[in-house]
Amino acid sequence: MTIRRVVQIVVGVVVVALAAAYGILSSIDVDSYRGTIIKAAEDATGRKVEISGPLKLKVSFSPAVVVEGVKLSNAPWAKAPQMLTIGRAEAEIGLLAALTGTVQVNRLVIRDTTVDLVRRKDGSANWEFSPAAQGPAMTGGPAMTGPAPAQKAEEKKGGAMPAVAVREVDVKNLTLSFDDAVSGQTIALDVKSLSAAASSFSDPVKLALDVVYNGLPVGAKGSLGPIENLTQNKPATLDLGVTVPGVTLSAKGRVGKPMTGEDADVALVFDGKSYAEIGKALAIDLAAVPPLAFTGTVKTSAAAYRLENAVLQLGGQEIKLAANAVLSGAKPKITATLTAESLDLQKLLDGLPKAQPAAPAKGGKAAPAARSDGKVFPADPLPLDGLFAADADAQVKIASLVLPGGVKLAPAALSVSLKDGLFSAAPDLGVGGGTVGGKVVLDARPKGGPAGLDIALSGKDVTLGQVVKDMGMTGMISGVPTTLQINLKGTGKSVRALMAGLNGDIDVESGKGEIVNAELRKAIGDWAMSGLTLVDSGFATRQKTVLSCLVVKVPVKQGVATINKSIAAETDALNVVMAGSVDLRSEALDIGIDPMPQETANVGITQTAAGLVRVRGTLGNPSTGIDMVGAGKAALKVGAAVATGGLSLLGDALIGEATKDPHPCLTAKGLTPAKSSGTSSSTKSSGSSSNPVDALGGAMKGLFGK
Repeated sequence: MTIRRVVQIVVGVVVVALAAAYGILSSIDVDSYRGTIIKAAEDATGRKVEISGPLKLKVSFSPAVVVEGVKLSNAPWAKAPQMLTIGRAEAEIGLLAALTGTVQVNRLVIRDTTVDLVRRKDGSANWEFSPAAQGPAMTGGPAMTGPAPAQKAEEKKGGAMPAVAVREVDVKNLTLSFDDAVSGQTIALDVKSLSAAASSFSDPVKLALDVVYNGLPVGAKGSLGPIENLTQNKPATLDLGVTVPGVTLSAKGRVGKPMTGEDADVALVFDGKSYAEIGKALAIDLAAVPPLAFTGTVKTSAAAYRLENAVLQLGGQEIKLAANAVLSGAKPKITATLTAESLDLQKLLDGLPKAQPAAPAKGGKAAPAARSDGKVFPADPLPLDGLFAADADAQVKIASLVLPGGVKLAPAALSVSLKDGLFSAAPDLGVGGGTVGGKVVLDARPKGGPAGLDIALSGKDVTLGQVVKDMGMTGMISGVPTTLQINLKGTGKSVRALMAGLNGDIDVESGKGEIVNAELRKAIGDWAMSGLTLVDSGFATRQKTVLSCLVVKVPVKQGVATINKSIAAETDALNVVMAGSVDLRSEALDIGIDPMPQETANVGITQTAAGLVRVRGTLGNPSTGIDMVGAGKAALKVGAAVATGGLSLLGDALIGEATKDPHPCLTAKGLTPAKSSGTSSSTKSSGSSSNPVDALGGAMKGLFGK
């Protein structure tokens, strides 16, 4: 027998088989199964099902089942009567594939569909069905019998269900609404068109999508597949593009195992020029978010994800990123690097979504603000367990970093590590021409216990004048070289507990510099200005202030920072010494400020009130003012001065001059100034007089402002 003859026989058998199948299909009245289909659907859902339109079979070598007017009733408590309505659905079946035991849907068409999804506050949802108990089959034509006993036995042995494959999907006019009382979210999705088609199951699927999400048009177009590779978890290609108003996104590459996402190599490109329309759809104000562009490659393996060659451009700033996450083992291990030539954090913060105002309560009144205990340090437990969730190492290197407020760091480097609950960060920063570095450690070990905080920072050659200049306040301060050393330790489960148990030292020393008073007045707030004028009443009238030194040397023990004349400043106008305490446990402030004018012979109001400036209250609500007890004593002295012709006031002034510390910065450091030879400073002070009458005249002149 020749090959040609064999082919003829095979073709003849196929033709006869198809003709027989065609004849059988032509004789089937699908509508006679209407009652059985409805009963099966109602039993499966526990809801009323209606098929008001025709139910028919279109006969061809690719027969199609057509159904119209399908309705599925909603939950009894839902507002809409129907949960699902389908105007028309058509499924075209591949006859040849069916003969081989594969259910091949060559084309699935769905038209004019509405879906209503609702979830109540108690979590119950209308898509939760209550299937009816299995009952006798309902007849409405030829009986639908179950599998034969032999078939059931085969299924129990592991026989597979027939494979189902869809080659083309065509959806138009599908509307979905979702009202979620749990989250308060409402979604309105209008699918104008959705098509997915492939020439064959060995070819990629071409996709096209046109939807409106909460009023936001979304389009997608591209290819994915082939279909058989997607269903069999074999290598597939990906080439998709998504567009929304102001934003485009594309993904192109391959995925080795589509079902698990393994062995992927996909290039991502994101270009966002405006987010206002997206913000409207999400009920978030995104109008101020700056343009953002991103390119990068995502690669995956069985237990690892990598981000390579990533570049983020945000608000005209470029950031380069790389990351690797290994998910095998007891916990994920993450490494990351971030580099940039220039980065302004204030610009990034300005682009963050703005908080929406609280929704008015019933009756039109605004919702009450959350209550607060007035404390600065939060008592909320720190998420310390999160420090055990993964191990990580990250490196940040930025040539020029601008912090919120304008402080410039050039360069800025930061090394961060996390391992088994131990977090550490090591900054290396260029500030004001100098450097600041050190280490901050938060140790949450053992798990469940309080965390240990260890801060060790040091800075040298930092010029405050340069810092202020970098902030854009040119001409306000010049000079003021500064060194600092901060060593603090504490334990606790919250920030408040850590502060309450803090121990260590804060040591800051600044050298000579010059302050332009008018510029400083512009920069500081009203509260600071009021406190400054209490200390130095002549500040507002002088053009500048020359700083000789500034010392801050504060020990902290068990949450209490003690200031024992250990904060001091010397200027050409006056010296200032501070004493008191800051209780980090209660956040209470009680600090006295003693201003000592340099021209002590001219006893003005400021000197009369020396020692009376007091800062009290709390860190969250500080206040400055005159100590009324001290003021009362001062009033008695003034009264005595009147009674004695001013001699008692003069005596107090001379005593203050004699006991005045001429070198408070040295005292703050704990050093003893060298004794000067010759006449004491009290009698050699510039502008002072040795004549008691002259001193009395100066005192009265300062007292009455004449």
